[in-house]
Amino acid sequence: MNKELEAILADFETFVGHCVTENPNSQKSYVSYIKSLDKANDGETYQWLKEAVASETPIKHLSETFDKYFNNHPEKAPQNQWKSGVKHLGDFICGFTDSTINLHSIKDFDTIACKLVAQSAIFCSTEVFEMVKKGELGGKENLGIGNEFGAWFHYTFQRAKHFEKRGEYKDEKVRFDDNTQANSAIKAAILKGLSKYGIHGNSRQSFKGFEACHIWPDTCYDARYHTSVANIVLLPREIAGLTDHCQAVEDLLKYEAWKRFKFKPEEEEIPQRPKDYSKIKWRQ
Repeated sequence: MNKELEAILADFETFVGHCVTENPNSQKSYVSYIKSLDKANDGETYQWLKEAVASETPIKHLSETFDKYFNNHPEKAPQNQWKSGVKHLGDFICGFTDSTINLHSIKDFDTIACKLVAQSAIFCSTEVFEMVKKGELGGKENLGIGNEFGAWFHYTFQRAKHFEKRGEYKDEKVRFDDNTQANSAIKAAILKGLSKYGIHGNSRQSFKGFEACHIWPDTCYDARYHTSVANIVLLPREIAGLTDHCQAVEDLLKYEAWKRFKFKPEEEEIPQRPKDYSKIKWRQ
């Protein structure tokens, strides 16, 4: 990443550090989000940020810069989802998208982040989760057998780390994965659930722009939970990083997984109901 961008992000970290937030972990979220934008525009984010912050209407300025960039680069059409990221950026900073509000008006970051995630999240149905547990759905290793944690691929995959490589075997049963099998599992589970309501389709393109996110941290390194369809949620790419950087979002998703599926890792305590949970509205 460009050193100038790093310097600007350091300033943002100082800014976010002084924001009103109950949880210090949430302070990382905005910076992480800005960094992710840099992937879509050939590293030009640092210049866009400088110009936007210097303007009287930073969000509007940043949005117009995005539009101009993509209009001049039609070959980047597949990356147009990043333009919608500007609206999410406005939500993160202001609580709602309003280009007349200055960056320094940020309030209640945790609440904003949780509402944004809830309104965007896609879970599989509880019925599908129960069918996977019973062995009525899932990968071939799971059919007719089932497992208590609803792992689509019946404890046969876990995330690789360090020098492990995707596709290599950990032992005679478990193979290392990146996020491919977890992504495949949750999308297959959601499609199966939809088909039960007469909504048919076998195209993963239905979830274009969404990423599979594990709800409980580090459970991806455990074959029992890596492809558990109750432990994975689909979120828009622009905000998926919140599951890694915002403690309030992590706590919200843990509780929601328990509320919907009665799911939690075996060694963990039942998650507590988050403050202001009653004000959260979930995507239907």
